[in-house]
Formats: sequence, structure tokens, C-alpha cells
Amino acid sequence: MFTNIKRVTNQQPATAQGDVAFANNQPGHVGEGWACVPAFNADVGRYLPIPQTNNFAEGLWIYTIRGCCKVIDNNWTISGQWDSGTEETFVAEHQGAGGDIQATISPQGNISMSKV
Repeated sequence: MFTNIKRVTNQQPATAQGDVAFANNQPGHVGEGWACVPAFNADVGRYLPIPQTNNFAEGLWIYTIRGCCKVIDNNWTISGQWDSGTEETFVAEHQGAGGDIQATISPQGNISMSKV
């Protein structure tokens, strides 16, 4: 079973940097992407996969006004690594990985996730 982002809420302000871009960087899918504008709050229309890997470089890269966060599903734990090197857990082990996820981008560009 794969972990996918099914729904996105973008709470960032309507500025030149308010869009959120998603780029799939797993082998065989590099460059596949999708984006949402400020105030977007809906199903994405197609699943955005969170690759099952321990290599952040092959994750789903999410670009917000805070920077780029490379998100992976490793051992059913969804975590990300920001440009600064800071790592963050979005969904704890066995708390929703392996299914459909809701991703929310805060006005400051922070990311939170929960099971749909």
C-alpha cells in the first residue's frame, strides 16, 4: 500500500510566493509535479505519492514560502527534511502512513499532515 496526499489546504497569503509546488523525485518519476494556489482547499484530483524510501533526495519535494521540504515514508513514518537540514515528523509510525493523507500548508509555509 502506498502513502498518497489526497487533499491539500494552502493557507499561505496571496503573494508572488504563495503557490505550493510538489515535485516527485523518486526514480522513474523525476520532474512529475503539481501545484496549488493560495486558499486552495480541495482534493488534488490525482494522488501525490510520498515515496517509500529512506533517501530524502528521492522524496516528494514540497516548496512553500518557508523553503523546500523533502518528504518520505520510511517504515510507515512520514517525515521531511527542510533546506536547513532540520528534520520533522509529520505522521508518526502507524498513525496514517500507508493510506490517504491531508496536507495543510500554514500561512508561514509550515507543513502538517493527517490521515484523511
